[in-house]
Amino acid sequence: MDNLIDSFAWEYVDSKVDVVAGKLSGTSGDSWLGPVNFFARFKVQGDWGVLFSAENPTEAGGGITLIGSLSTGELARGQKRVELLVRPTRVGLSLRDGESANPSFSTSFRATAMGTHPVLEFRKRGQQFVILANGATLGEAEDPGIFSQGVLYLGIISAPGNRVTIDRLAMRVPEGQQANVRLDRPAFPSAAAPVPATAPSMPATLSLPTEQTVLATLRPGHPRLVALDADIQRLRTTIATDPAAGLYYERLRNQGAQMLSAAPVQRSVDSRGTILEISREVLNRAYTLGLLYWLDGDKKWADRATAELVNAARFTDWNPAQFLDVAEMSHALAVGYDWLYDVIPASSREEIRQAIVNKGLLAFQKAYGEKAWWTTSASNWNLVSNGGIAIAALAVADTDAQLSRQVLARALGSMPSGLAAYASDGGYPEGAGYWSYGTEYATVALAALESALGTDFGLGSLPGLSETGMYRVDVTGPSGVVFNYSDSGINVSWIGDEPTLFWLSRRYNQPLLAWAGRRAAAQGMGTGNFKPSRALDLLWYQAGGEPKELTGRPLDTFYRDKHVAMLRSSWADEKAIFAGFKAGDNKAGHSKLQLGSFVLDALGQRWAVDLGSDNYGLPGYFEDRRWTYYRMRTEGNNTLTLDGQNQDPSALARLMAVGSTPSAGFAVADLTAAYAVSGGTRVRRGIALVDNRSRVIVRDEIEAARPVDIVWGMHTRAEIQVQGDVAMLTQGGAAMELRLLSPAGARFEVQTVTIAPPQAAAPGVRKLVVRLPEKTAAATITVVFTPGGGKPPPSVAPLADWGNSGPTRTSTMP
Repeated sequence: MDNLIDSFAWEYVDSKVDVVAGKLSGTSGDSWLGPVNFFARFKVQGDWGVLFSAENPTEAGGGITLIGSLSTGELARGQKRVELLVRPTRVGLSLRDGESANPSFSTSFRATAMGTHPVLEFRKRGQQFVILANGATLGEAEDPGIFSQGVLYLGIISAPGNRVTIDRLAMRVPEGQQANVRLDRPAFPSAAAPVPATAPSMPATLSLPTEQTVLATLRPGHPRLVALDADIQRLRTTIATDPAAGLYYERLRNQGAQMLSAAPVQRSVDSRGTILEISREVLNRAYTLGLLYWLDGDKKWADRATAELVNAARFTDWNPAQFLDVAEMSHALAVGYDWLYDVIPASSREEIRQAIVNKGLLAFQKAYGEKAWWTTSASNWNLVSNGGIAIAALAVADTDAQLSRQVLARALGSMPSGLAAYASDGGYPEGAGYWSYGTEYATVALAALESALGTDFGLGSLPGLSETGMYRVDVTGPSGVVFNYSDSGINVSWIGDEPTLFWLSRRYNQPLLAWAGRRAAAQGMGTGNFKPSRALDLLWYQAGGEPKELTGRPLDTFYRDKHVAMLRSSWADEKAIFAGFKAGDNKAGHSKLQLGSFVLDALGQRWAVDLGSDNYGLPGYFEDRRWTYYRMRTEGNNTLTLDGQNQDPSALARLMAVGSTPSAGFAVADLTAAYAVSGGTRVRRGIALVDNRSRVIVRDEIEAARPVDIVWGMHTRAEIQVQGDVAMLTQGGAAMELRLLSPAGARFEVQTVTIAPPQAAAPGVRKLVVRLPEKTAAATITVVFTPGGGKPPPSVAPLADWGNSGPTRTSTMP
């Protein structure tokens, strides 16, 4: 494979160095590797780094794609470290301590992989460079040549035979730039300080338009966004004939009545430097008042909406420094402008249009010109930013056609990056809260494309979208409380209002999601911390679907690409056991250092709680102080700590084994990478439902390079009584027994959770810990949860046996 790089263009902008594009082609044995595009972002300062993405690699006879599992490996050479990450659509490499920008992983070879999703690891053993798949050695390189040849190896899996090919990827860095170029990214991902992600491979069903063709099928006149006149006619009939829809309508009228007397919102920047809540309130009012006018024709709704839209149009700007603010405000004014086009006075309509163009579309163009990180990110930022602006461009496409064409072509070209987060099984790396945010914008944008242009250009057929509605169902416990990992809110604050479920139900013909949407909206009609139902709940309302359909759903669901598992004893019983278990990637957006963390429901109570997010306005919350805050730290989550240290923020933990039978289910995660920074050499955690799914086992097997202080921790709101190796938890009239089966001499302790201000307090939360008698280099911690207590302890098998004989000695697993 010589002359691998056909082109490698560089562009210098404001002291930044950007790799615009590179193309790779060549042969390896009997395989052909077709065109590959790279995307990278650099800054001329500090050390060096790069991100790559491959598009449409092909191989005769089967088709090559980047390896479907996540993997991580590292080489150490004195104080110099190289990290390699392999993901379904990207490869990342970072060199630290100002090292040369010419890494090399030596020879090329082919070997048979184990399973359909081999996990590649790259390790240094003495003078040998070792490549492994699923722990089995594939080969060794004789000459590592780490800093010599400018060559990087990619792991590629082909469909036929599950072969793994390690092929060579040459990389050139301009002379003189090698030692002082670094990746433009912080040490961890977040909404405000994100890690860039690269564009995904494009499936055959995707047919994105050009600037010249994108508006070829534009529907003339207004309204044309999200819903059309025929949709409103059907909705009127539904409201009159369906009692649930009628309740939604009455709820919406009550909300609208409150808006009539409310003053228009004022532009005010919050502690995070955003006007995001202002944009969202304008959006809520535009949808509510606009839909009410559309349904009953009472001009009071339109007049009040017009006042709100004109007021927001007169803001000095929509805070382009935080582009979510711009996207949501653009969305708000676009919907109001489109839905009320015929009743807004001409002068006001023109003022709103100009604001959409000048403060929305042109701000978008500027962000693209500056190569904003979210344009290639697989995050909620991508979907919200592109989705909101695409809707705005469609609103003014008849009056500002040229600009709208440019904006739409760019937004539609970028959205596959954001939609790649759902591949391949519909799971979402940023957790349930940001699933709700990003998916709502994705679905509204797709709905607007369909209504305005008659097509979504294949975006709705991208991998994972048709499955992602069930992810939202699967992460919900029996009481309606979600498994709120990452920066998701705690407990009931995320219950209610998921109009996206209605859209997904209709789009992918999944009636069960319509039931889930009605359930969420009904909860949102309550009080307290419930999210209220909104206009989209009514607009997208759908009958059909019944909870009995859940009985055909597997009791255990494993989102292997995101390394998250949910186990439960029943779908029908509100007092069922539910365990959510998180492995995954500490670098994913909004992550906390919580690999191995879990939540647990039983008897209608949540016993193990995730404390959720903290105030985004805390100093450095998305910057250098994130890992100092309790909820973000490892100690603030339901997992292990070694010597009191945080997990490695760059670590990835995969689900290495899962299983499910009618009587038991389990998942095992390899957490070694997370604890290597604190001495861990082999750290694994398994969680299982056993004994006819009547109780839960959490088992940890830890080995370290030196004796370390190992602490097992779990947060709960329950009252706790401890007697040595037994803890009895009580809340809501229910009881849960925890029994510590190993190691000998360990005991339970109860800690008060005191969180220093300005962090949010955690009233009523206690931390139950397992304390070992002394530091050790090896330990096995086994805790059994028994609702109600009163059962003899089970005999728990080693984690290595779970896939064969099952979690307990008497279990039978496939």
